Amino acid sequence: LGVHLMMQQGATLPQVIADTDKIKEVLFNLIGNAMKFTPQGGTITVTFVQKEMLIETLVTDTGTGIDPKDIDKLFAKFSMIPESYGANSQIQGTGLGLYISKSIIELHGGRIWAKSEGRGKGTTFTFSLRIATEAAVQQLKATPVDESKQAVDIIHTGV
Repeated sequence: LGVHLMMQQGATLPQVIADTDKIKEVLFNLIGNAMKFTPQGGTITVTFVQKEMLIETLVTDTGTGIDPKDIDKLFAKFSMIPESYGANSQIQGTGLGLYISKSIIELHGGRIWAKSEGRGKGTTFTFSLRIATEAAVQQLKATPVDESKQAVDIIHTGV
């Protein structure tokens, strides 16, 4: 058996203002990392919840977990946590995925963070994005757009 990937969403959620491709990049990075650290038979769950005027996306795994003292290091450029898959594997990453994901989320006005109870107890990565209110959409429309770049889209969090 491989790793089980599940998606959970309660009631219909409001839309968020986001660059679809960039948020997909964040999701793919978080799910990809969870797959690296979750053993066969484990589970990765993607959950979408509304908290006030934000939509939070949680990627939770039943994998190796992270020592709480190392969590602050996760989003640093070129960071590899000692004893992690990335630091010990024959197939190493660049140490940029979480740094780039943090940059993308912050450019969207959101926040990203991680929680783990420790080694062997899995990890949850969460990021938040603002709900697309009429005022926010009007503000976005009034902002000058660089015609050489693709416009920002309004998307539903269930990418």
